[in-house]
Amino acid sequence: MTSRDHMTSDNPATVTVVTGPLGHDIGHVTAYLGRNLGDGLAIRTVQPSTLRRRRTPNPHGAPHTIDLGALPSAWQNPDTNLGVAVAPQRFNSPVGLVDTLDQIRDDISHLERAGLSPAHRLTVQGASGAHHIWPAVEYGDLAAAARDHVLRASAGGSRQVLVEAGDGQTFLDAFGTVGLPPWSPHIERLELWLVLDIARLVSGASGAIDISGMIGEEVARQGGGTNGRGEQMPVLRVALCGFHILVPEVYGHGSAPFALSPEQGGPVSKEAADRVGDIITTVEQRAGTVVGLLGTGTGPDGYEQVIDLSL
Repeated sequence: MTSRDHMTSDNPATVTVVTGPLGHDIGHVTAYLGRNLGDGLAIRTVQPSTLRRRRTPNPHGAPHTIDLGALPSAWQNPDTNLGVAVAPQRFNSPVGLVDTLDQIRDDISHLERAGLSPAHRLTVQGASGAHHIWPAVEYGDLAAAARDHVLRASAGGSRQVLVEAGDGQTFLDAFGTVGLPPWSPHIERLELWLVLDIARLVSGASGAIDISGMIGEEVARQGGGTNGRGEQMPVLRVALCGFHILVPEVYGHGSAPFALSPEQGGPVSKEAADRVGDIITTVEQRAGTVVGLLGTGTGPDGYEQVIDLSL
C-alpha cells in the first residue's frame, strides 16, 4: 500500500513491516523481502515474553540456515544496518529482558561461528545495559536512525526500513515498539506483510482443507480485510508458507520455473497451476486481502523456495 499519491523520487522512502501469529516462522519470508535492503535498516521488534527462534537462510556457506531469536532475519547483506527494538519493559518481566539480551549474545555468536561479524552494524533500543552485550554493539534510538539516516537519505543510498515483528505482534505493536508511526511524513511507501504457515492452519487427518476462513480471521486481527459494511480496509499482503501442503506439485519450486508453462518445459502441470490459482482466488475473496508470496519448501540448492506473485 502506498501512503502517498505521488512519489518524491524513483527511490521512495519505504517501510516494510512483516509479522505473523505466535508459532508461525516468518524468518525466511522476511529475509526474502529484505534481500535488496543494501545499506538500509532491518529492525527486529521483540516482546521478551513471546520471543521465538526463526530459521533464516545463510547464503555465505554451510549451514544452509541459521536459527536466530532476537537479531533480524534480513542480516545477509554485510551493508545492511541491523537493529533490535525491545518492547517497553513495563510489559515484560526483568527475567524476560535478561533472556532477550542473552539471546542477542547467542545470535551474534552463531553468526560469528559462521564466519560473519554483525555486531559492528547492530543497534539495540529499549534495553538498558544493552551496550554491554558486545563491545561493538551500540545502544540508541532506532526510530531516529530510520528517519534521519535512511528515510531521509540521498537518492544514492537505500531508503528502505524493514521491521520484523512476528510472535503474535500486530503491525501497530511493531510501530509502537520502534517509535515510528505509520503516518509519519517521512514514509512515502508503506508495505504490510502477514506471514502464515499452512502447516499450522491445516487441521484433522484430511490434509488440505479450506483455510481461507482462518486466514481471514488473522487478517482482520491485523486490521485488514473488509469491515462490516463490506468496505475494503487498509491493504496488506499475505505470504503463505508451506503451500506445497495444499498443492504438492509445487514443492521446491521458485518463481522462475513456476512461470514456465508445461509447453515451455515448466515443472508444474497446468492442472496443478490451476489449483494454485483457485486457492489464491478463494483466499483473496474470503479474507479480503492480497496473496503476494507462496513458500514451497526446500529446493535443490538447500534453501526455502518462494513463488513471488508480484514478479
